[in-house]
Amino acid sequence: MYQADSLRLNGFARVDSFFSVEEVLEVEGMLDRVIYNKKNYSQSSVDFNRPSCFDKALLKSKMYKKCRKFASGLFKSKAYYAYDHAIYKLPRTKRNEAHQDQMYLGSNFLFESLNFWIPLQDADEANGTIE
Repeated sequence: MYQADSLRLNGFARVDSFFSVEEVLEVEGMLDRVIYNKKNYSQSSVDFNRPSCFDKALLKSKMYKKCRKFASGLFKSKAYYAYDHAIYKLPRTKRNEAHQDQMYLGSNFLFESLNFWIPLQDADEANGTIE
């Protein structure tokens, strides 16, 4: 498993074509419904914590299940959902420095965890803020 080696050596791994178009569109539609009900259109980005609290179907989506299965395979034990987060950014929004979300958990975090960054649209220098 190349991704497991990359995660252990580099702290991250890139997995292309992990989700089908249908899986991405399913979650994008759910998030759109949740976020557009909350969005302030004057902002250049919307940062929404735990959208699954507003639409429980997110936790039952094929995308979430696939992430859990991947994490279980990596850790060789059952993986559990801990947190979800969605960010909508307009093109040319201030670029974020590359970072690992693990740093937000603090040094007292007592179990292994894995974060998934899943762009719902193509992301590059022109239309995204992290590559």
